[in-house]
Amino acid sequence: MNDTILKLFFKIYPLMQEKPELPELARKYMVQAKTATEEKNYNEAISLWNKAIGVAPYYPLSYFNRALLKEIQNDYRGASDDVKKYLELYPDAQNARDAQDKIYELEGKIKKTSVTTTTFTTSTGGVMQNKPINSSANNNAKAKFILKGGLNMPKGVFKTTPGNIKDSAFLKSGNLGAQTGFFIEAAVGINFSKESSVVQFYYNPFVFSCSSNKMSWGGASLKTSDTNRNIRSFEIAQRYGIGFRIAPKLLLAFFYRPGVIFPLNLKYSYKINSLDTTTYKVYGTMSDKTVFMMSHTFGTTLTYSFVSLSFEMYFAHPTYDVDVNQYNDANSTKVNGYTVPGVKIPMRTNRISIAFNF
Repeated sequence: MNDTILKLFFKIYPLMQEKPELPELARKYMVQAKTATEEKNYNEAISLWNKAIGVAPYYPLSYFNRALLKEIQNDYRGASDDVKKYLELYPDAQNARDAQDKIYELEGKIKKTSVTTTTFTTSTGGVMQNKPINSSANNNAKAKFILKGGLNMPKGVFKTTPGNIKDSAFLKSGNLGAQTGFFIEAAVGINFSKESSVVQFYYNPFVFSCSSNKMSWGGASLKTSDTNRNIRSFEIAQRYGIGFRIAPKLLLAFFYRPGVIFPLNLKYSYKINSLDTTTYKVYGTMSDKTVFMMSHTFGTTLTYSFVSLSFEMYFAHPTYDVDVNQYNDANSTKVNGYTVPGVKIPMRTNRISIAFNF
């Protein structure tokens, strides 16, 4: 019935000698819509014009102003329909010629868009507006390339002397004695939401990352033959995120990043102190018993335009083989030793980074 009443009303309204007065509530929504437009909050502005039309569906300028906003958001069919409604209600408008030319312009843009289907939504008051869906905008997915780098700051660095290497602070909370290092990351990102949407959903199907941390085991004396004293790893990961647009170019996002970690070559030895003849060696890349080692990252990102600042909490368990050998200091001969294979050494770090989106 609403549709039928509106169709009849559109025919009768241009013939009326005295037009209905504009309700105060409709004027309120119009003023708010103008403010939202000036702030470039176009979704909110359209919503407010919808409310104004719901209160006063006979006011022609509401349709014309809403049409201009729809054109900004590439809803050319919806914009064209609104301009037609404007001319239908106000055929003697001073800008009637310009309005008709605008319809021709919008129809040309519609033809350039590969239309696959049309969806219809009902605004307040029963006015129908249609929106084209094309092959490129069906899911609004936009691909980006992301280049990222920052500091890798371990938590719970090992500072105590391990007793039994199989069950010690060295393995449970030591981070392998890692100090602050760096990481770099390259990723391909897909944004599934319009740039102007308040809520943004994005997905990074390919994330490649490398990290490196120097190691320090307190007052331990190092073996001079061991030159590779950094713990390094390579990761392949994905990222899932949800963001909230708090300003036109400002986005606050939260994400989860699961990954597969591949520890790179590590060879490191130390003595507990100068009086101890026990030397602990950590070496190897990936244990034969472990094929996949997962890493998990939870983080938040603040993005302005194409620059992002991130804070992340990173958890991983790279796997190494650990040699425990005891030597005679007098002649440097090995007197005792054993190997602990496939040791998962916890890495818990905070990460601060900056990223550029292209």
